[in-house]
Amino acid sequence: MKKLFGVLLFFLMAGSALAGWFFGHKMIEEKKDALITEVSGSLKTQSGMTFVSADRDRSVVECTVNYEVTEIDLTGVYLEDGSIAFYYDEERTRIASGMQPLSEGTNVYYLLAKQKVTLYRFIPYEITLQYTLRITRKSLEDDAEHTHIFGNLIEVVPATCTDTGMAAHYRCSLCGKLFDQSKREKREVDLVLAVDPDAHSWNESDRCIFCGTHKTTEGLSYVYEASSNSYALSGYPGTETEIYLPSEYEGKPVTAIRPFAFRGLSALTSVVVPDSVTTIGAGAFSGCSSLEEVTLPFVGGRRDADSASESTLFGYIFGAESYEGGVAVVQYYGATSFATYYIPASLRTVKISDGNIFYGAFYGCAKLTSVTLPSAVTSIGDDAFYGCSELTTLAVPATVTTIGEEAFMKCAALRSVSFSGNDLRIIGRQAFADCGALTSIMIPSGVTSLGESVFSKCASLREMAIPFVGNVARATAGGKQYPFGYIFGTTSYGGAKGVSQGSGSEITVYYIPTSLRSVTVTGGEIPNGAFASCSTLFSVSLGEGVTSIGDSAFKDCAALTSVKIPSTVESVGTEAFSGCSELNYNKYDNALYLGDDEDPYRILVKADSSAIESCEIFRKTKIICEKAFSGCSSMSSVSLGADVTTIGAEAFRGCSALGTISYAGTKLLWGAILKGSDWDKDSGEYVVRCQDGNVDKKSTTSTPTWSQLIGKATDANNGSNVSLY
Repeated sequence: MKKLFGVLLFFLMAGSALAGWFFGHKMIEEKKDALITEVSGSLKTQSGMTFVSADRDRSVVECTVNYEVTEIDLTGVYLEDGSIAFYYDEERTRIASGMQPLSEGTNVYYLLAKQKVTLYRFIPYEITLQYTLRITRKSLEDDAEHTHIFGNLIEVVPATCTDTGMAAHYRCSLCGKLFDQSKREKREVDLVLAVDPDAHSWNESDRCIFCGTHKTTEGLSYVYEASSNSYALSGYPGTETEIYLPSEYEGKPVTAIRPFAFRGLSALTSVVVPDSVTTIGAGAFSGCSSLEEVTLPFVGGRRDADSASESTLFGYIFGAESYEGGVAVVQYYGATSFATYYIPASLRTVKISDGNIFYGAFYGCAKLTSVTLPSAVTSIGDDAFYGCSELTTLAVPATVTTIGEEAFMKCAALRSVSFSGNDLRIIGRQAFADCGALTSIMIPSGVTSLGESVFSKCASLREMAIPFVGNVARATAGGKQYPFGYIFGTTSYGGAKGVSQGSGSEITVYYIPTSLRSVTVTGGEIPNGAFASCSTLFSVSLGEGVTSIGDSAFKDCAALTSVKIPSTVESVGTEAFSGCSELNYNKYDNALYLGDDEDPYRILVKADSSAIESCEIFRKTKIICEKAFSGCSSMSSVSLGADVTTIGAEAFRGCSALGTISYAGTKLLWGAILKGSDWDKDSGEYVVRCQDGNVDKKSTTSTPTWSQLIGKATDANNGSNVSLY
């Protein structure tokens, strides 16, 4: 009888996810067993399973109590040469039933390595059995009595300056409960280590790898202030060129910087003042002639200031004393109130983390190139950045609701302005006037008021988005709705063209930059003559908030090639697009249309030619403009869809051959279409063919409007008779 080699037993336990669970991750508490593995392979020992021993006769495997072997699949009986001899299902049952735990709390299973079987009932062979083990996790009833199974002690996770940590603890692999180092049950909250603001981890650049803050400078001088139980910074005798002031000293907050505290530090290039500071004394940084960048908790001397004064001006902390390297800056904090401070000529970058931006806060700071505003600031005062001629970019925080008059006037290098959120409501008069480098501006749709000449002398402006045309979102009763030129003003300047805009006797010459190519209007109405004679404008896009287009709105916009009109527009005035010789219309059959990408045929502007003989109007067209087919004397028939709501004045005037109007709606709907004066004057004796019958010219002229129909319906409810077409 041949000898076979020893047993090959193949186990595969759960992968890394199961191991992670065993070491403290929450177990899935299901009432039914979850399949862990059923793959045979090389013997592997992982968390929860230990290979104990193997000898000639058996192999022993130890599993933690939350696992159990539920089935063994005898996949085959192999002879020494590797060929399969037979399948023996009875063996599967016998072996599975023979696997029993050998000790409490731990399931120790043994597998017999060799079995003697009889082949062909006479010849005994020693064979190798190959198994596939199915191992499942035992289910545990909620709060069931059991012996807790602990893995290794989970080491403490230290708290950082930004994240909580966790004390050293155990976790039961059965129920997931937590235990302290003494194996006493604890809640997670009892083991959480609070954020430690001092637990910074400094890198080679002295910045914390967790929060990014810089390590505070050593060697600063402090004065204890008993009245506030806090410290004030009083000086720095060191030589560092970049100083980072602390928020605490000896366990107490640092809340103040004394007047002239850092006076004369001519080598200082950068300073960061923490948010804990609430007051900065006058001239605190006087004589810091090499200063390039400052980070401050507020502008001026006090965080709690509630109105403009000398102490709310940026120059206050640099003082009124002259020094080499300081530039005298006259700063206004009122129409006639001002102070003169000496600000380092080297200073370029300012970051403000809190506080208000009052009248004239940075007035005349011509050397600054970058100012970061507080994320919670709600208003930017009048003249706040007036004359900051080197300021290149501006980000307006989402919390700002008001930008004051002349706030950024004469910021000649300002190239871009970005707005966050939609809380901004008011932009004052000349707020961005004389910003000659500004090429693009996108005003949020929530703005309800734009001051006069807000963009005067913005001679490089190429594109803009505005929430409405004129000065206010909706003109009040008796109020005036100004044309587009209102926001550019009436002052002439190089790079602008004088444009006459308005309506009737109220025509004003406004000066609009010739560089302007594209305008988006997101709401309101397009008043009469709104964009008239804007001869350099290429494209206009109207947003979903726009409801009407007035008379002569785009008249003589000779370069205009594209106008996008949304579904919200309900009316188009007289000669709205007259003189727009370059306008690219959308053509359908024998008519020219305007609309947007969703519906390019929303508005029928005019016939393709006065010589047309018929026209099939696009079925979804809503508006047929004034004089659209006027003078088409050869046109004998026209068809239109039931979506038409308006036929403009004189739309079919002079269509003397007109005999048939095919309408996709009912007679009632035909009567409800708003028809302008003389819409069919001098036209042929046409018949309107509706779904439910015909209406002749005489009848259609007297067909009631919606309001008349409502009146008749009211009469009907009162017992009167109503006759409907």
